[in-house]
This record gives sequence, structure tokens and C-alpha cells, in this order.
Amino acid sequence: MHKRVWLAAVAAVVPGFWQVTAHAGITTYVGQDDGASTSGPWPLSSAAQTSFETAAAGYGSLSTITYEGLATGFYNITSYPGVTITITGTQFGNGYSGVSNVTAGNLYGFNVTPLGSEFLGTTNDTVTFTFSNPTHSFGTWMTGLQQYFSSTDGVEITFNDGTSELLE
Repeated sequence: MHKRVWLAAVAAVVPGFWQVTAHAGITTYVGQDDGASTSGPWPLSSAAQTSFETAAAGYGSLSTITYEGLATGFYNITSYPGVTITITGTQFGNGYSGVSNVTAGNLYGFNVTPLGSEFLGTTNDTVTFTFSNPTHSFGTWMTGLQQYFSSTDGVEITFNDGTSELLE
């Protein structure tokens, strides 16, 4: 069973240290820390975040979305100006799907926000981030990913033109 923490981020036509280019015009930054604990450190994921933020800042200011202060539960999130987060699927267990503050070790996911407690949990769900205006960059931390519950050991990102990229 793999338990990991990783940051996956994409930025349009931005070269960088942690990159895998599979989608025309898209650069993907991935850092994964297999077996990482809930308290860190997450050196490879943090390095990918730094590379991504440096590249993305070349396009303008950066915004960060955390789930801190949101009600826990399984619902579509519209609390952030310009972005809607839609979750489709079936809610799993108490606190493991949707906005959660339940940490059961690194198996099911956990918060990476400094001094934070809430995170977006999913179990075989689809999460869609819809931006009201075009965006040049998008990044997210993912924790608790493992092959134990899935036949694949990765995350599929589908772009608005219908193409996709599997991050493994």
C-alpha cells in the first residue's frame, strides 16, 4: 500500500525544475513524498510548490485557497470569488468526503495548511474546479493517495478541451 503526500500543479508554458510535459502548452509540477507523516516534512512536495509558485508568479499575483473556516460536510463550495468547487460521487464515512477536519493518520488524507485543520477529502469522487475567468495556473496539495483503494496509483486531470493527463 502506498501512502503519499504530493503537490500537483499545472502552469501554462512555464519551464521549471519539476516538470513533466504531456499536454501541449501545459507544464506539470509534481513532488511526491511516499510514506509521509501528517506532520511532515514533505521535502519533494514543498520543492515542487516553490518551483510552481516561482513560475506562476511570472504571470501575476497568486491566490491561495484553503478550506479553513468552511463548514465541514459534503457540498459544492462557492465561498471563493471566481471559483466553484463541485464534488460529485457518493459521500464516504463520517468526515472523509467533502470539507473535513477528521485526520485518521495519513491513510485518508490530512491538512497541510500551517496551523490548519480542514481539508477537502474525496473517496472515489470527482472534484471539478471551475474558474469564472481564464486562469494561467492551478495547483493543489493531495494527501492520502494510495493504490489500496484504486486500481490506478495516480490522479487524472481533465482539461476544458477534453484532453487529460494522468499524474502517477
